[in-house]
Amino acid sequence: MATYLNIARPYANAVFAYAKEQGSLDMWQAVLQKLSALLGFEEIQRLLHHPSIDPSVLVSIFESCLPKNNDLSVKRFLKLLAEHRRLIACPDIAQLFLELYHQEKKQTKVQVRSAFALSDATAERLKRVLEKKLDTQVFLEVTIDPSLIGGAIISAENHVIDGSIQGKLERLSQVLS
Repeated sequence: MATYLNIARPYANAVFAYAKEQGSLDMWQAVLQKLSALLGFEEIQRLLHHPSIDPSVLVSIFESCLPKNNDLSVKRFLKLLAEHRRLIACPDIAQLFLELYHQEKKQTKVQVRSAFALSDATAERLKRVLEKKLDTQVFLEVTIDPSLIGGAIISAENHVIDGSIQGKLERLSQVLS
């Protein structure tokens, strides 16, 4: 799926500012995640690209898929996106909103690529160290990558720690050549 980050950024910023002002960050985060998930369906993608579909029909479809307890601002938001043919940007709006949400809540997602599965104790220890270093709540996202041979690569915010055997071999090769 293509990304629409440049289109999505002003919408995400505006929705975040509104949600923060209204005290509805959690509700908006859930709504945007649901809208993003809806765009994963091929049928929805076809509807969005169909030139003769009326925007009000799109709003009705999307609104029917959301929980009924949403406030009127959600419908207005959907109507605005539909009228400007921007519903396709919902996954990127949701992603950018989530980043702002995590910043507000002082939370960080950390990607860990490890050659082997981490034990629960190791993952918890790593999480505590990173929380202390980054001064934020950390959520680990661990993936197994046997090509690393051993060790791990940790990516958080603007920091990358390459403690993999593969990385060390590449650095050694550069020094030797």
